[in-house]
Amino acid sequence: MSPIITLAFAVCALAFILLVGWPGISRRGIKQLSSSPDDRPTLAGDNSGERSLEAADPERYGAPMAGDLPPVRTYYRDNISPELVEAQARVFEHLGIELIQCLEPDLSHSQWLDKTFAADRDMNIVCDIDAFPLSRRAFVEFVDRIKTGSVIGLEQVANHIGEGKAYAGPMFLGCTRQTYLAAGSPSLASNPTMDVGQPLTYAAQENGIPVEMIPPQFAMQPRWPLGDRGIFGVGTFYGRLDFFHLFESRVASSIELFSAVADGVQKGRHDFGKYLAIFIPPPPPAKKKGKKRFGLF
Repeated sequence: MSPIITLAFAVCALAFILLVGWPGISRRGIKQLSSSPDDRPTLAGDNSGERSLEAADPERYGAPMAGDLPPVRTYYRDNISPELVEAQARVFEHLGIELIQCLEPDLSHSQWLDKTFAADRDMNIVCDIDAFPLSRRAFVEFVDRIKTGSVIGLEQVANHIGEGKAYAGPMFLGCTRQTYLAAGSPSLASNPTMDVGQPLTYAAQENGIPVEMIPPQFAMQPRWPLGDRGIFGVGTFYGRLDFFHLFESRVASSIELFSAVADGVQKGRHDFGKYLAIFIPPPPPAKKKGKKRFGLF
């Protein structure tokens, strides 16, 4: 067979594969092979900074309906911006998760946490007023881990106190009542060596209870070291776009970011370019150069 005929056969075979597909493998199968290997949402989008969150498994995670999941309780005082309180509420409503926002002017955060975890409920989940899940899936998996008997929360380090050890922070924290009792019903109040919420982690570990910490993925404005494991800061995303915690929630730019991320959850598409622009203003326009005089300047 001449080289020309061989080349012609090769071209025809390639065209057949491109148009019809390889025998036994559909176009859909090829797409599945290149998709995410687990149940987490995949990211899609162009290079503009926007990323869409696609539903992972609607049969498992269900439609956004409150009532089939435990509620989340959050503490705040009257010095918190109403815009921030409203933004958190609409995220939880959008995800179909019951949120109980507790305005407690007469209780400290520590006192409220102790009161909440001591309550006679099967499961207690708390979060900060400037935090929320980024998807219903993330919250369902959070609850699933609690049901196994773990204490679970967002990973935190108190850089201003103690030895810089990681703990499950109260910005999103939960366990069953049985787990809490098995840990010795510890107070979550701060002390000379631990920050608020930190004692629960160490009490659990001392009693052989597993503690799971969801690490930060990145922060819009990196600020503090997470020991030797990473960095967190203003606008921190945890897990694989699972949870969001603001920090510095009384700063105007932070509140703007919080509202923008809340919008992203509701739209199902995060615009990270927009988030960055809140902290990194665009450069000023270039100054026009003056005309040269007599060709000397």
